[in-house]
Amino acid sequence: MALSAAARAWRNRGASLAFALGLVWAACELEPDPGRRALALYGLVLVLGYAHLLGSAWFSARSFRGRRGVAGTALGALLLLGGFAAYGALLETAPLVVLPLLVISTWHTVENDVVLAATCARSSGAAPAPREPAPHLLAFGGTALLLAIFASTGAGPVLATLTDTGPLSQVTPAPWRGLAAGLALALAVAAPAWRGAAALLATAAAFLPEAVTRGLTFPDVFALFGLYHLLSWLGILVERGHLRRLLAVHAPPAVVYGVLFMAPDHPGTASARAFALSPAVYLFWSVLHVGQTFRERARRGGPKPHRGPGPGS
Repeated sequence: MALSAAARAWRNRGASLAFALGLVWAACELEPDPGRRALALYGLVLVLGYAHLLGSAWFSARSFRGRRGVAGTALGALLLLGGFAAYGALLETAPLVVLPLLVISTWHTVENDVVLAATCARSSGAAPAPREPAPHLLAFGGTALLLAIFASTGAGPVLATLTDTGPLSQVTPAPWRGLAAGLALALAVAAPAWRGAAALLATAAAFLPEAVTRGLTFPDVFALFGLYHLLSWLGILVERGHLRRLLAVHAPPAVVYGVLFMAPDHPGTASARAFALSPAVYLFWSVLHVGQTFRERARRGGPKPHRGPGPGS
């Protein structure tokens, strides 16, 4: 008997979370030094992450090239590189710009999970952007919860070190926890069928940040939730029969990171490794990916209003 889309979504969530937890646990056991463990986890997440972005960008570029031609594609590439250069300069003068990028990237992970059952029901792409407010309230509430966890585990000081700024080191979990609880209340009032999810979100906002901080650092939780999202999509694409394509897009980042990790230590290698392993650099490309995918999903139109007892049901 074939599983329903909702059952496949829960199977995907369980497998992705188990693998992500297992990888982070293994890293904690094998490398107790937080600094060296962070490099290894960043490397793992970013190999999968850049492959994820590369695959999405490649097939989007094929469509764009068909509409705009080679000259239009080249111009688009130049604009992207110019935007990246401007972002690098902005990090030097207004380094807090990395914070909204972290918010957007985190929201993308949560929002994808909220509509996972609808995505599993499709043969290609992600589910269209929902029209009803409940999934968006849940996604924004989950995003606030994750940001509270990130702040609790030292995201501010880590990003402050990466971008050389003091204000980021003062980021605290309290505002994000309050926002998560407020959105849980709004979800319970606006969508009675989603009250179970709202109650779970409110409870998690109250207790989860402190529970996660025991023994874990920001790189640990950044890797955990990044791996959860990336492994979830790997599972979906393997189920859709795209294994050969996945191997092709994962090979270039894996080779680049393998060379960087095995290269002898000297100033040039250290600079290249720091650049390649920088979450601030990855977040720029991740946010472009978020914009690209959300635009494509919005064009498809939202599904019919949800009538069931909650997400994934």
